[in-house]
Amino acid sequence: MPSFSDKPLANGEETKLLSGEKVLPLDLIMLTLLGFAAGFAPYAPLCGISYFTHAVYHDYSIYMHVVVAILCTYPVVTLLQLFFDEYFDHRFGSYPAYTFRVATTLFFIAVIAFLFPFLEGMFPNEDGSKPDESQLIMGTIGITAFSALMSGSVFQFVNFAHFPQGRGHNFVTFGQQSSGILLAVTALVTQFDEKAARLSVFSFFFLTGGFTLLVWFMFIYSASTSKFYHSQLAAKDSEQCIYQSDAIKSSASIFFKLFGAAVSMFITIVSSAALLAFYPRLGSARFVEWLLYARFAFNAGSRLVAKRLFFFESQSSFTLVAMARATAFGLFWVQITGYYHFHEVTMLFGMSAWSFTEGLFCNFAYYFNSSLFTTKSERNRGGTVMNMVVAFSLFASGMLTLYLHQTIKEEHVDLKARII
Repeated sequence: MPSFSDKPLANGEETKLLSGEKVLPLDLIMLTLLGFAAGFAPYAPLCGISYFTHAVYHDYSIYMHVVVAILCTYPVVTLLQLFFDEYFDHRFGSYPAYTFRVATTLFFIAVIAFLFPFLEGMFPNEDGSKPDESQLIMGTIGITAFSALMSGSVFQFVNFAHFPQGRGHNFVTFGQQSSGILLAVTALVTQFDEKAARLSVFSFFFLTGGFTLLVWFMFIYSASTSKFYHSQLAAKDSEQCIYQSDAIKSSASIFFKLFGAAVSMFITIVSSAALLAFYPRLGSARFVEWLLYARFAFNAGSRLVAKRLFFFESQSSFTLVAMARATAFGLFWVQITGYYHFHEVTMLFGMSAWSFTEGLFCNFAYYFNSSLFTTKSERNRGGTVMNMVVAFSLFASGMLTLYLHQTIKEEHVDLKARII
């Protein structure tokens, strides 16, 4: 089994899997594309940071509602996966179950993306007033739910599959975070900004759906032809038969073994995700767009180098560093509340460093799962548990966002009252 001390492959040499199959470049490309598709759709509404805030609703609250809808949808889907995925894997076999989950979710993500521009709430009313946001929020919840289901399935696969140097997880997370970069480019090309016309909005979401549909076709082909994909899922089924009596640790046991990594990831995600809803308050419409794009870029870039930069020998030291990083949230908060205003260049550099470390720490947390467990079943269960920690972290972020939003609104009301 691979460990953190494994030497990198020389001259592009492929590593032989336990099942006798090799990891091929096409397999890694497919994982990256699945990561792209998992992040592409839910990030699409986020790219409307200036459009929804300044062109449609003229209110900071709408972006907060979109972010909270995304954050609070993930826990529900992940909880269902925690209870039902293994049941369906045992009943129908891992290959049919995994293939059905990924293919179905990809298809519905594409369908919702195509329907998104037709939802009420995407454009201002004819008199220029803000529309009802309910359909926009429901569309966001729907596209996020299918994305979360697919993302959870893909991450489970890379957690139990045998990859050299943990490259499977790196490629998926890089694809997921890089989808934001691709979306940023798409938004720039289609001019999906605070001055976006109807054609720009339709073009942006149609390109999003078209890309997802392309990944769906490629996955169907890859799932039917990839020996690597078949062999890893077959090995998982075989191992479940061997270990199902007493060798597979319970989810609770696995969680306690990963407690330090889980706490570190919780701190990292909550501090980062809670800040996301307040990006529109950090500067002008154009500037906050670039802040969001910088977040996408540096978060994605960190995934590529995460393995090389991993240096923690214990989970406790990892937790301490994660807590230290989270204190930087206060610097952004003084800008949001108006107590102090940083120069835009300073803010851009700060956001870049903040996003880079976010990506690193999230990857680091999953590396502990790969190092502590040896069987595919335990690593699969560990991956599911870590996914649940991510989901709970996102839900906590949503609750914290709502609380912080209320404090800002109260300050504004009090300030207005004092002036009067």
